[in-house]
Amino acid sequence: MLSKYELTLILRTSLKEAEQKKVFEEVKKNLGKEGKVKETKDLGKRMLSFRIKKEKEGNYFLLTLETLADNIIKLSNNLRQKDEIIRFLIVRS
Repeated sequence: MLSKYELTLILRTSLKEAEQKKVFEEVKKNLGKEGKVKETKDLGKRMLSFRIKKEKEGNYFLLTLETLADNIIKLSNNLRQKDEIIRFLIVRS
């Protein structure tokens, strides 16, 4: 059964738009055949409360997902390995 999730991504501000799209495509790929991205919101560039990976600012994105729980584990493992991503948070909604 598909569940709804919210994924918040903080990407490096130095990324070009094409590189950001590449990260989103990786997310879609890791959701599997049944999973899909329902909505993507660009929350803009914001100052971080403290430095993360030597960054002071980050580009925030909110993605609404529908997928299986097993795919979330794969997605989480994949996002940890991406250097473009400063931080991420996945919450079941």
